[in-house]
Amino acid sequence: MTMNDVLTLVKTYGDWIIYLLALWVAVSKIAKPIKSIQSVTTMLLWNSLVREHDDYMRKGYCPASDKKRLCDMHAEYRARGLNHLADGWERDIINLPDDPKEE
Repeated sequence: MTMNDVLTLVKTYGDWIIYLLALWVAVSKIAKPIKSIQSVTTMLLWNSLVREHDDYMRKGYCPASDKKRLCDMHAEYRARGLNHLADGWERDIINLPDDPKEE
């Protein structure tokens, strides 16, 4: 490819090249904050799973609607490529009765 070929390409596609470079710069600037937000969201999700698990295990029961919500939270956590202890904790919650024990 000669210099004239390069100049012809730039003349022909110059606007697109500038647009794509500007787009790449813009995406590069937001990629790091997005990764930070994803990381914080994952930590908050994990914190919620731990807190909810501990709370319901202490109570000894978990309403069916909350079981569904917690299973959905666990599925979201798993979808992020994480699991840790959450599988066992999900089983703990599912095995709890839906209502408190009658005394």
